[in-house]
Amino acid sequence: MEFTPWDREAELRAVIELCMAGLSDTQREVLTLKALKDTDSRAAAEMLGLSFANFRQLLHRSRQAIRGCVAGKLGEQE
Repeated sequence: MEFTPWDREAELRAVIELCMAGLSDTQREVLTLKALKDTDSRAAAEMLGLSFANFRQLLHRSRQAIRGCVAGKLGEQE
């Protein structure tokens, strides 16, 4: 079965949503503010009541978790 680019995009979105659900609430908020809403890191940290350093660490760990989860889920499907 051949996938169209639309199918691949829909599949990727579904996998990302599944992986996002596996993050903690704080990790999800950090990632959403930075990656999806393009919020300034310092402003996002303040909005969440986090230090800038803690925000950056959470962002880094969230990105790592999403990358690993997406790679694992897409690898399972091949």
